[in-house]
Amino acid sequence: MVQIIRVYRMLCSIVSCFIVNWDMSRNPLIPILFLAIAVSFASSCSRCACTKDFLNVNLISFTDSEAVSVTLRRFEKNSQFQTPVDSVLISGVSNYGLDTLFLPTGFYLNSSNDYELFFSKANITIQISDIIEAQQDQNCGGLFGIGSDKVACVDHIVSYKQNGVSSNVYPNNVVYITK
Repeated sequence: MVQIIRVYRMLCSIVSCFIVNWDMSRNPLIPILFLAIAVSFASSCSRCACTKDFLNVNLISFTDSEAVSVTLRRFEKNSQFQTPVDSVLISGVSNYGLDTLFLPTGFYLNSSNDYELFFSKANITIQISDIIEAQQDQNCGGLFGIGSDKVACVDHIVSYKQNGVSSNVYPNNVVYITK
């Protein structure tokens, strides 16, 4: 941060020296253009929040028929599952392993909400809450966004609660739900 302030002060002194010493009879627009470019450079460098990460849901020991329709309900975060946001009926659960089923692509859980999965055929409700991410930010910007060094910046999920019990996140951000 100290280096940014030093660079900003140096830039301001160069600009002011240029403007004060410019012969306005030559071309009065040049100092204004130079000042606009300098302000653009100085104001475009900033810190940006990283993208939110998400959790994948894998089902262990569920039969295909038990997971044929899953209702995913989304709730306001920290509302003790009292303030619903929306819900969706998920069908087309995939079976890629011996006893593991996967929710289709696009049904991810992130830290913005709490979630409830209801398996109607098995009469099981699973609550996922308190998804915690390691909040990060990185430099971004440059003149009009050119030269951004914000590459693959993601807030990795550290933990979550499943039915009130804290769990650490497995590799590849997988939540394993066992029947």
